[in-house]
Amino acid sequence: MLRSFSLLLIFLLILSCNKAQEEEVNLLKKFPPKVVIEKTNKLKDSPEKFHTLAISYALLKDYNKAEEYYKKSLDLDRDNIKVMLNYSKLKAKKGEIKKSLSMVKSIKSKDNNLLITLAQIYLTLNSPDRAIREIQKIDREKLTVREIKDIVTICHVTKSHKLMAEFYEYYLDKEKLDYKTRINILNIIKKLRI
Repeated sequence: MLRSFSLLLIFLLILSCNKAQEEEVNLLKKFPPKVVIEKTNKLKDSPEKFHTLAISYALLKDYNKAEEYYKKSLDLDRDNIKVMLNYSKLKAKKGEIKKSLSMVKSIKSKDNNLLITLAQIYLTLNSPDRAIREIQKIDREKLTVREIKDIVTICHVTKSHKLMAEFYEYYLDKEKLDYKTRINILNIIKKLRI
């Protein structure tokens, strides 16, 4: 039990750093959410504590409790982009798409994760052209492999084949792939360019 509590503290440290949100959620999923909630409640109040509780309750599908903790986290740190993005995704899960969109638009920073989230929301609102406009604003030099995969999915849904081919090429440059996978992706790019 001491080991799991130590791992939880490591998670909280990671959460306070600038790691990708998906990595945080995946790390948190390794622990039963009820255990995380129990251990996290013993910690001093902080934006990270409340963010961890919000993610845990969201994993338990207790969206009202998750929302309560997202609000508490933002009360302590209004400019935390990760919390705002996760909270906006929770709003979208609850069906509050327009509220989710307005939350994302209110964020001052325009990093890649934010632009991808905006594009996903626009797809939910059935606005593929606006989704593609957000994707075109992305800083391609700072893309992670996870972000590239999300972008390729958005391009596929919107039938933006040329843009999808461009991001597949970025994927080839970023990721170390085996020969067979690399050839398959090159064949996909070739078909998309036709």
